[in-house]
Amino acid sequence: MARPYRRLIALLLAGVAAAPLNLTILHMNDHHSHLSGETISLKQTSSMNVTGVQDIKITLGGFPRIVTAYNRLKAEAEVAGRTVLKLQAGDALTGTSFYTLFKGEADAKMMAMVCFDAFALGNHEFDDGDSALAGFIQKLKTSNSSCPNTAVLAANVVPGASSPLIGKIQKSTTLTVNGEKIGIIGIDIMGKTMMSSSPSAGTILTDEKAAAQTEINTLLAAGVNKIILLTHIGYDLDQEWIAGLSGVDAVVGADSHTLLGDSSTTTAGLSIGGLYPTVMTNGDGKKVCVTTAWEYTKAIGNLEIDFDANGDVLSCGGSPKFPYDGTSMVADSALSADDLTLVNNHLNSLGGQFIATAQDSATLTLLTNYSGQVDALKKLKIADVPVTLCYDRFPGEGRSTACPKNATEKQGGAACQLVAQAFLYVSKTADFAIQNGGGCRSDIVAGNLSYNGAITMLPFANLIVTLKMTGAQVKQVLEEALDYGLSAGGSSGAYPYASGLRFDVNCNMSKGSRFSNMEVNSRLTGTWTAIDPLKNYTLGTNSYTAAGKDGYVSFASVQASLVNLQIDYAEGLVTYAKAVGTLTIPPLSDWSTQAYTNKVGVSFGAGARGMKLTILHMNDHHSHLSGETISLKQTSSMNVTGVKITLGGFPRIVTAYNRLKAEAEVAGRTVLKLHAGDALTGTSFYTLFKGEADAKMMAMVCFDAFALGNHEFDDGDSALAGFIQKLKTSNSSCPNTAVLAANVVPGASSPLIGKIQKSTTLTVNGEKIGIIGIDIMGKTMMSSSPSAGTILTDEKAAAQTEINTLLAAGVNKIILLTHIGYDLDQEWIAGLSGVDAVVGADSHTLLGDSSTTTAGLSIGGLYPTVMTNGDGKKVCVTTAWEYTKAIGNLEIDFDANGDVLSCGGSPKFPYDGTSMVADSALSADDLTLVNKHLNSLGGQFIATAQDSATLTLLTNYSGQVDALKKLKIADVPVTLCYDRFPGEGRSTACPKNATEKQGGAACQLVAQAFLYVSKTADFAIQNGGGCRSDIVAGNLSYNGAITMLPFANLIVTLKMTGAQVKQVLEEALDYGLSAGGSSGAYPYASGLRFDVNCNMSKGSRFSNMEVNSRLTGTWTAIDPLKNYTLGTNSYTAAGKDGYVSFASVQASLVNLQIDYAEGLVTYAKAVGTLTIPPLSDWSTQAYTNKVGVSFGTGARTASPTKGTPAPTTAPTASPTASNATSPPGSVTVTKVVGTMAMEVANCTVFTGMPGVEGAVAAGFASAIGVAASSVKVTLSCPSRRLASGLLARRLADAVNAEYEITIPAGSTTITAASVTSVIVSEGATGLSSKIATIMTAANIVGVNLKVTSVPMPETKTFVSTPSTTLSTAKSASISTSTPKSSSGTESKSSSGAESRLSSTWISQLIAVCLGIMGSQAVAC
Repeated sequence: MARPYRRLIALLLAGVAAAPLNLTILHMNDHHSHLSGETISLKQTSSMNVTGVQDIKITLGGFPRIVTAYNRLKAEAEVAGRTVLKLQAGDALTGTSFYTLFKGEADAKMMAMVCFDAFALGNHEFDDGDSALAGFIQKLKTSNSSCPNTAVLAANVVPGASSPLIGKIQKSTTLTVNGEKIGIIGIDIMGKTMMSSSPSAGTILTDEKAAAQTEINTLLAAGVNKIILLTHIGYDLDQEWIAGLSGVDAVVGADSHTLLGDSSTTTAGLSIGGLYPTVMTNGDGKKVCVTTAWEYTKAIGNLEIDFDANGDVLSCGGSPKFPYDGTSMVADSALSADDLTLVNNHLNSLGGQFIATAQDSATLTLLTNYSGQVDALKKLKIADVPVTLCYDRFPGEGRSTACPKNATEKQGGAACQLVAQAFLYVSKTADFAIQNGGGCRSDIVAGNLSYNGAITMLPFANLIVTLKMTGAQVKQVLEEALDYGLSAGGSSGAYPYASGLRFDVNCNMSKGSRFSNMEVNSRLTGTWTAIDPLKNYTLGTNSYTAAGKDGYVSFASVQASLVNLQIDYAEGLVTYAKAVGTLTIPPLSDWSTQAYTNKVGVSFGAGARGMKLTILHMNDHHSHLSGETISLKQTSSMNVTGVKITLGGFPRIVTAYNRLKAEAEVAGRTVLKLHAGDALTGTSFYTLFKGEADAKMMAMVCFDAFALGNHEFDDGDSALAGFIQKLKTSNSSCPNTAVLAANVVPGASSPLIGKIQKSTTLTVNGEKIGIIGIDIMGKTMMSSSPSAGTILTDEKAAAQTEINTLLAAGVNKIILLTHIGYDLDQEWIAGLSGVDAVVGADSHTLLGDSSTTTAGLSIGGLYPTVMTNGDGKKVCVTTAWEYTKAIGNLEIDFDANGDVLSCGGSPKFPYDGTSMVADSALSADDLTLVNKHLNSLGGQFIATAQDSATLTLLTNYSGQVDALKKLKIADVPVTLCYDRFPGEGRSTACPKNATEKQGGAACQLVAQAFLYVSKTADFAIQNGGGCRSDIVAGNLSYNGAITMLPFANLIVTLKMTGAQVKQVLEEALDYGLSAGGSSGAYPYASGLRFDVNCNMSKGSRFSNMEVNSRLTGTWTAIDPLKNYTLGTNSYTAAGKDGYVSFASVQASLVNLQIDYAEGLVTYAKAVGTLTIPPLSDWSTQAYTNKVGVSFGTGARTASPTKGTPAPTTAPTASPTASNATSPPGSVTVTKVVGTMAMEVANCTVFTGMPGVEGAVAAGFASAIGVAASSVKVTLSCPSRRLASGLLARRLADAVNAEYEITIPAGSTTITAASVTSVIVSEGATGLSSKIATIMTAANIVGVNLKVTSVPMPETKTFVSTPSTTLSTAKSASISTSTPKSSSGTESKSSSGAESRLSSTWISQLIAVCLGIMGSQAVAC
C-alpha cells in the first residue's frame, strides 16, 4: 500500500470526516534548571537611538515571565481560532544550583505552572539515574493539581526490568482537540545518553530513527493523521535523520541549544542557526516543519501549522518569542523613562518577536522560596578568584558564557584544567589526573568561588577514583574518548583535560594518530618527560569516566585496579580551593593540551611550550641591487692590509636568506622574512626601471611582509601602486607579500586603495603572529610625494590602535615593522603596550656587537637592542643597515602567553669569499686568512655564492645600466663629497670631517648648476636630501648624474623678498632639526651665503646673509624688502622638506621644464670639468651644530664693505627719535605688533609642527588683506612651572602668539590704523576661521585651533640700516632687539619681549583660570 494514502486510510478507520486544522505549538527546551531570567545584550541601531552606549542589556525569560507569556500566547492563538499545544523538548534538569540543591523539585514546580501537554526526555534527565528521574516525573505530575496530565515521552527509552521508570514514561501520546487527533512522539539521543549520562543498569536507548518510524506507523494505524516528533537529538540531526521519515508533520527539537529566527531576530543582535521554522520535505514528499527554541527560558517557540483535511501540512509559520522585562533595562546604568520608551518601541518593531511581559505572581512566589535558599549558599566563600577561568569542552567550542570563543581556542578552558589539577591534588597516589570536559559545566567567574559555584561547576553525583594503566593504554583511552567526542551522536564533553599529563591534539588526523608529544610530569613535582608506553601509571579520574562512559572505553578494562577514594568530585574542587585559597589560571606549560588542530585542519598554536621565532630582515636597500664594497679593519688575526670585500647584492642576498631560513628551521625555529621599507630610489636601477627591477629582486627573496617607507612615495601613489603590483606578480611562487602601512590613509581616488594593509596576521605552525607596518609621517608628507588626498597619521597612535585590534583578535605575538628610524623606534615605539618586537628602518643604522666592530664597522647600538614595552615586558628592537649589505637575523623566544623570553641573534653580512682586493687582488693564501678571520667574528660574516636565477635577472637589468654608465659627461679631478648637514657623515667616499665646516661639495655644485640653468635667478637653493651621492673623482656620466639626482623633479623659479627667503630657510632648518623631520632639508645655495647656528632657536639660526646675484658681482647684505628671483626644484617649491613659505609664493612660479638631473648634466657638459666651487661662494660660511660646537668662521675673504652683514629690524624709542638719528641710507618701517591667546590640543606638539607659524601668519594676512610676506608670527607655550592640577593641564593646551605686520611703505589704503581696526573687528572668531582655512589649504591636518583673546595691538616704527643684521633674534618676535646707543650699548625697552611674554602669560593664566573656576578665578 502506498504511503501517501495512509492518512486517508487513518481517517476512514477512525470514521471521522476529514477536516482542516490550524495548530499553534508553544514550545521550549534545554532550560537546564535556569529558572530565573537571563540577561542579553541588544545591538544598538538607528531606530533604537539610545545615545552614549554601545549596547542595551535586557532580561529575557525566567519561569515567572514564561508562565505569563505562555498564557498570553495561548489566549491570543485561541482567539484567532487556533488549537494550541504546549511542549517541552527535554533537558529540563541540571545546570544551576536550583538542581544541585533541589534535585528537580524546583524545576517540576515551575514546569507545572506552565502545564505542558507533553515533555520529551533529554539526556541530562538521566544524569542522576533512573530513580532520581522517576522522582522528578512524580513531582511534575503532582506539583499542580490543575495539571496532572503532562505526558513524559521517550519512544526509544527501554527501562530496565527493575527501573522505577516503568509506567512513568510513554513512547507517545495522542491528544484529541476539537475532534482532531494529534500524535506526539518523544525521542532522546541514544549515544550521548548512554555514554555521557547515567541511565541505571538495564535501561537502554534504541536507535532514534527506527524507534521514531515504528511509533509513527503505530499512530497512523490508529487513525492519527497529524504527527509531531518531540526530539532531543539536536537541530542538525533533526534535519539529517528525522525530517526524512515517513508520516511526520513537524519536528520540535532540542539538545543543540540552537536559536532559529529571521532578519528581525538578527536586527536585535542575536545570532541564528537557521530559519524559524525550517521547512523541509518528509519521506512522503510532503511538507514538514522543523524547529527548536534556544535555551535557558530565553525564548518560546511559536510554531503555527495549518493542516488540510488529510492531515497534510499546508503551511509552516510563526516565530520565536522573547518574553522580556520592559520596565527595567541597563546600559552603563539604568535607562531613563525616555530611553526605555525608545528601546521598547524598537523591540516592538521587530516582527512581534519581543514581548514585554510581567512576571506571574504565583510562579514568582514559588521561585522566590527556592531562590532564597540558593542565595544563602552563594554567600559562603571558599576561595578568591582574581580572574575568570573560562569554561569549554573542545578548544574554541564556545561553551563559555563569560569569555569570547577565541579565549579557549588554543588550549581549551582554564576551568576544567583547574578541576583536573584539583583531582590530582586529592588523588594522593596519582601520577596525573584526567577529567572529561563534559563533567565540568560552567566558568569560574572572577570574584570568589562559593560552595554553590563549585556545585554548579561540578553538578553530578560522581566520585574521585584512581586506576592503573600503562602509557600505551593511556594513549588508547584518550584516542577513544576523542573519537567519541568527534563522532555524530557523540558528546563533545568527552574532550580530555589532564594535570601532570600533556599532549598535542590533531582532530584532523585519523583515530589512533590524534595524540602526539605525550609527556608526563608526575604530580607536577619534577620535569616533563616523554610518556613510557610500557610503564604503569596511576591516574585519578571521576567514577563516571572510570566506568567507560563518555567514550573512555578502555577505563572499563582496568576496573580491577580501581580504588574509590569516596570523595565527591565537587568536594574535591572545594578541598583544593580551600587549600590554595586563591584560584588562578594554571601555568600554560602545565595545561594538558599544548597544541590543538581542529577537525578541519585549522591549527591554533604550538602551545605553552612557546615559540622560537627567527626574523630575517632587511631595509633601506634603495635600489642598490648589486653588491657594495666595504673596507675591513686590519687585525693581527687577518694580517693583510687594506682589504676590501663585496657585501650583499640581491643574488647573494637570496642565497643567504635561503640558507639562514633552512638552518633556523632545522633548529626547530619558525621563520619570517621581512623588509622594513625604502626599497626604492637611489640608483639607476630605479631611475631607469621605476621599481620593476626592485620588485623582481624582492620577489626572489619572497618576503612575508614589506612595510612602506617614505621613499616609496617619491613618484606618487600611482607609481607605488604599480610597484606593488609588480612585487606580487614577479614570482608566481610568491604572490602573497603583505604590503603594510597602518598610518597611511590613501586618498579617495588613490590607486593604493586595496593594495596596502594596516597589518597582516600570519598563522605559522598554528601560532598567530601579527605584523604591523608604520611609515614616518612628517618626512613622508613633507619630503616625499604622496598624491593629493593621501595622508599619514600619527605613528604612535596608529601603531597602538592596530596592536589593540590584533590583541582583541587573539593575536599575542606582535611585530612592528617600522620605517621611522632607530632613535624614534626606541623613543616612541618600544614604549607601546602589547608590542614584542620592533624591526625598523629609515635611519640606515647598523646594529651589532664587538664582533661587528672588530671587522671595522661602526655600530649605532647593540643587535638586538632589548628594551621594556608599555606593559613592562621585554621587547626586541632592531634594524639592518642599508643597501643589501646586511640581513638581520633576529631570534625571539616566546613563552606560552606570547611574552618575549629572550632576544638574540646578530646581523649577517653575506660576502663574496672568493674575490677580494687589497692594493691588488688577494692571493689564495691571503683569501684563506681573510675568510678565517671573518669566520671568527661570531658567525656574522657568511661567505655566500650568488643565486644563479637571481643573477640572471639582475644581469639583464645591469647590462642596460652599464651601457648608460659609459657615457661620459665631464671630468672630475677630485671627489666632491656628499653630505646633508655639515659633518653628518653621509658620504661613502670622504671622511666625516671633510664636510663638517661648510657641508658637502657635491650638493653645493648642484646648487651652482641650478643657478647656471636658471637664467633669470639671482641665486639658487637646493635641499640636501635632493642630492644622493658623492661625485667621485674620475668622470661624471649620465648614470652618475641620475644617481646623484634620482627624483622626478623639475627646476623652477620663484620670487621672494629677502625677509621671506630668511623665513623659508629658518623653516627648512627647523624641520631638519625636528624629531620626525628630515636632515635632507638642510639648504645649499649658489649666489646666497650665510652663517648657520643650529644651537639657536628657530628664527635666529641664520645670520650674515649675503647675496651675489648670479655670482657675477660682489657679496652684499640681503635686503629684507627687496624682491629676488631664486631657482629651486619643484619638490621644495611645493613647500616640501620644510620649505613651507615657498608654497605661499606659487603665483610667481615659473616652471623651466628642465629635469633637475638634466640641469646638472647641462652644467657639467658646459664646464667640461667639475671642480670644488670656491669656498667663498659656498652657501654655508660658518656652522655651529645643535649642541653648540662651532666649525669655523667661513671662507669670507671680502672686506666689510664688499660683504656687509644683512640688515636687521631694530626698534627705536619713538618715530621722532628715529627720524632725528637715522643714518644715511636708512629706511623707516611701520609695524603693527601685538599678542593673542589661542587653544589647541597639546601646545608643545602643535608648535613643533612644520609650517604652523607660516599658516597662522597667512591667516592673519588673509583676514587683514595684506601680503603673507608682510606678517610674521612667533608661537610659544606658556610656562607651567607655577601651575598644577587642572590649571597645568589646561595651560598645556594654551598657545601664545606674537605677531608683527609690516605696513607697506607709501600705501594709502593699508595703514597702521586700518590694520588695527580690522584686527579688532575680526576678533577671536574671525581670526580662528581664517587661520583654519589656511591650515587646511597647507595640509596641516588634525589640528583644531581656536583663538581665545586678541588684545589691542600697538603701532611701532623701526629703522633698517645697511650696518645692522637681519633679525639676529627671533625673526617674528619684534621686540627682542633693542635700540643701541652710539656707543653700541643696549638701551632697555619697556615693551621688550620679557615684559610682553610675562603679561601674555599672566593673561593666558587668567583666561584659563576663568575657564576652570568662573567667578572664583581670583583663587589663582
